[in-house]
Amino acid sequence: MTLRVAVVGGGPAGSCAAETLAKAGIETYIFERKLDNAKPCGGAIPLCMVSEFDLPDEIIDRRVRNMKMISPSNVEVDIKLDNPDEYIGMCRREVLDAFLRERAAKLGANLINGRILTLRSLKMARSLMFLAIQTLLKVATKGSCVLLRSI
Repeated sequence: MTLRVAVVGGGPAGSCAAETLAKAGIETYIFERKLDNAKPCGGAIPLCMVSEFDLPDEIIDRRVRNMKMISPSNVEVDIKLDNPDEYIGMCRREVLDAFLRERAAKLGANLINGRILTLRSLKMARSLMFLAIQTLLKVATKGSCVLLRSI
């Protein structure tokens, strides 16, 4: 039986899940509704993510060592990294997301520009959900830190 998994959403979590599934030889489809999406949120990635996700230097626009974060309720937090080797990487989400999707595609994941609006049968939905859960368990037992988004 050929395993097929649909990953809904091609952001970092979906793309990393698709990459892991494709590496495992599972027929993988990434559904992303907007390939050039420039999200207003996100962009700050911790140093550990750069190495854990094997990101190239070109992905990082700026290396921030000092910043002030202000919450919607005006609570301020100053962050200062003293170690010159540490930084918080700033990147544009459309660049990061595209890089991760393309890396998954090079490993065999099929990228589909579209939206999932509905599944036509309950049997199909149950089958896909079971497969996603089964696959997630396999991925989780290998120590990968990835998420499969809802199908």
